[in-house]
Amino acid sequence: MKKSRLPLLLLLILVISTCVLLFSTHSNTKNYILEGQVHCPDGSPVSLDIYVTQEAEFPPAFTGLHRVRTVEQGKFTTEFHAEVNLPIHFYIVKNGLTPVKHTFYPKAENGRNQRLGNPILFTAIHERLGSEHHYGDKGVPKLPTFGHRCGQKPLSFIPVDEIVFVENLSFINCGGNASPNLEGNIKTRKQLFANTFFRQLPVGGAYNAASTSSPLSENNRD
Repeated sequence: MKKSRLPLLLLLILVISTCVLLFSTHSNTKNYILEGQVHCPDGSPVSLDIYVTQEAEFPPAFTGLHRVRTVEQGKFTTEFHAEVNLPIHFYIVKNGLTPVKHTFYPKAENGRNQRLGNPILFTAIHERLGSEHHYGDKGVPKLPTFGHRCGQKPLSFIPVDEIVFVENLSFINCGGNASPNLEGNIKTRKQLFANTFFRQLPVGGAYNAASTSSPLSENNRD
């Protein structure tokens, strides 16, 4: 009788251990209250669409995703049902502009109420349209990038219509009369340009892209 109980006991222990392992590694879900702010230093409208998702890949369309709009001073608050062990991705979207992505990792100690630590920087420097902006030799607007923080001479140009989104943006204030640069990641259809310095598309063709031979596939850093 004792011999027959032993296999049953071992089987029971195995089942319990398996259940504990599954429940400990499986992501549970929670309704988060997400609060944040979008900072628009170039005077963009305060009312912007923000799409929220936990999908790692860039969405083929924003239709159907959770959406919230910014209000006064670019602030937003929304309730989002999410898996607690996965990051939350925000996409700030405005017609004619490249989406800006921001990834947020909820902190367990903050519980249900989660606030983004810093405002999400959103600018129009990567604008798709506008005949007044610099154009390349094929009639495509190109974003000049620079080899160092306050560089004045473009190192390469990225065709704007190749840019999928930009992320982790931060301003770099340069002394004197130098225009401020931005630093961030630029995701194109072909590759990711990480920690890249770039600046607003110049008006009146201040730069000559045709004379700067740095194709999209080349590294655009010093």
